[in-house]
Amino acid sequence: MDADVRGLLPAGRLTAQQLATGRTAVDLRGERTFAGHGLAGTVRSSVVLDLGVPARPPSDRPPRGAHVSRFKVATVRFSIERVTGRVALNFGGPAEPELCDALDACGLTGAIQLSTAASHGRAQLVAIAPGRLSRRRLLARLGLVGGGRRARAAGFGSGSWTGGGTMSASLSRSGVPACRDDADLPGGDLVLAARGSTLTAAYSAGLDPTAAGLPTRCPGPAVSDLREGGVLGTGSAPSAILRHRRFTLHLRRGTQFSGEGYGGSSTADLTVVMRRGRVAVRSFGIPARPGITYFTGVDQIVRSARRVR
Repeated sequence: MDADVRGLLPAGRLTAQQLATGRTAVDLRGERTFAGHGLAGTVRSSVVLDLGVPARPPSDRPPRGAHVSRFKVATVRFSIERVTGRVALNFGGPAEPELCDALDACGLTGAIQLSTAASHGRAQLVAIAPGRLSRRRLLARLGLVGGGRRARAAGFGSGSWTGGGTMSASLSRSGVPACRDDADLPGGDLVLAARGSTLTAAYSAGLDPTAAGLPTRCPGPAVSDLREGGVLGTGSAPSAILRHRRFTLHLRRGTQFSGEGYGGSSTADLTVVMRRGRVAVRSFGIPARPGITYFTGVDQIVRSARRVR
């Protein structure tokens, strides 16, 4: 597993001055052995990283006469006080012999139970609008205040926590037990969206999307086999719930997934308790001229703001 060799991979160090100057090399060559959990091997690296001259970042200063569009962004922060519950995955290998043979997954079925008992996480929800919008109407888009019939929530955000979870895998092949293993979950993630009168939340297990598989020693789906973003459970509530200082979200809908290696479904029963914290509103300007884009990275934000005018 990745965790077996992660501490053996070569590493290099650079000073801030070396980074600023460039034209240097980082030697990542090395050879180390490992043994444990019934496996032994060697990690060999021949990698050398050559750094060139640092590029000067483009100036954010707009040319004279450029039109500047004004926008406002409101950010509300939350503390995640508690996340409790379970998520279950049931899966199997592909039916096509040529695929399951390559994965040694023919006749393989499995179940994975995720148990979560976490606390001390953080989340935020963001809404963006044209600069002429008042503070109250902007907060109405976050669902924090009432705004009448014309006000519709239009916010997006995310949250995360670390630790506080376990994963248990149990697999069988053609009805015969094949593998059992347990592992700790690194944490969890939430994706939040307030649209109209509904606040939605999607849970993922906080797994490394580049990892070869889930963090157990049993065969099973990789993160890339799961639904986009590794989402395992979803739920919704009225967006007016955001007006409360403390509120609870229930995620009780599972998902279907089908990847290159494994396919299956999940069931979810999670409870997330959140407490609203600080709300901040700021203004910013984006210069615009046909054929020229400034402030790289905010163009998506601008498009979002224009869609919810």
